[in-house]
Amino acid sequence: MNVSISKRFRLRTMLVVVAVIAVVIIVGRDSVRLREARELYRRSNTSWLALRIRLEDLVAASERFTSDEADSMWISRRLADGQHVERMKELVKRLDRGRGVWESMPDEIKRRRICVVDSIRKYKPDYMPPVEEE
Repeated sequence: MNVSISKRFRLRTMLVVVAVIAVVIIVGRDSVRLREARELYRRSNTSWLALRIRLEDLVAASERFTSDEADSMWISRRLADGQHVERMKELVKRLDRGRGVWESMPDEIKRRRICVVDSIRKYKPDYMPPVEEE
């Protein structure tokens, strides 16, 4: 009888250890992916502010960050989508303030604003952007 209890105990212990290792691997992978996506978005944002990349590249980096957040174990799809929408709303505000080169190019501001609003509407279809000031 001692042999049977000992074997069951070893089997349970081994299953628990395997489960813990699997969880550690998944959490580690998720955290690395999130860190990389967050860093890509941060670098893209900085590069866009320095006029080194296009706005579309910044929006794509935010969408990748959103996708990686939603694929992680601890962030829900709804929360990830909401964070993307907030990032894009902040981008619309920056465009509306008209900083930088685009101050003299209203058509370019409108085109970029439409790109950002379209990205928001992918995640929040009922979004109505604030009225542009002319």
